[in-house]
Amino acid sequence: MKMNKKAMMVQFIAVTVLAIMLFTFTSCGVSKVLRVSGEAKGNYNTFVDEIYGTIYNSEEDDKIRNYALIMDSETVIAYFSGPQIVVDAESTSSKMIDHKIIIERPVICEPTPEELNQDFDFKGCFCLFGSVEVDPARIENDYVKVLIKPITADCRKVEFEVDYHKDKVGTCGVGIPVNLESYQCAGGFFIDRDVVCPGPDDQNYKKVCYKNSARRVNILIEKVGEDKALINEQ
Repeated sequence: MKMNKKAMMVQFIAVTVLAIMLFTFTSCGVSKVLRVSGEAKGNYNTFVDEIYGTIYNSEEDDKIRNYALIMDSETVIAYFSGPQIVVDAESTSSKMIDHKIIIERPVICEPTPEELNQDFDFKGCFCLFGSVEVDPARIENDYVKVLIKPITADCRKVEFEVDYHKDKVGTCGVGIPVNLESYQCAGGFFIDRDVVCPGPDDQNYKKVCYKNSARRVNILIEKVGEDKALINEQ
């Protein structure tokens, strides 16, 4: 359906204001150190071990397990099945603008020559980010592009696949949807706490994201193939 001139002008003004606010926000602080406690780091490693155990060590009646994932404030856990994670976040209103969130995979996730010589069957990489760099957001093709680059990360290469679907209906967000119509991931998925969606909305800028403020996230892990698991927020 085509918009009339007045509606197009309103959208243009909204996008322009949003671009100015995004530039101002991201220019004030590009690098961000994320606080990772010893408890959260240990919990993250146990989380990856639990997925491994569900796939390879579970009995027929133990293919589904529950896990309480601990997330410190302003932290990110990501699973990469490709060179980057791309999230398309579609807003619920024409007065807002869609977001595209891109998270780059750390170099440490690349299989080494030694691993390749040992027939390491690389399927993916889990990472807990210790610090990130957020490139100044900009508008491209009618959406806001947000690029997140890990600076320091604790990563583990794995030989199994993991997929995430909230309620198994194809969305990959964890937490509470904020102004979202849909939220689709490619190349993996990520779970963050107050990084992509921090703080309250500004009166002139409505966020389009998943907000996760709880320190504990209940995760369901299910074996769905010989080398594959599906995880889902409970």
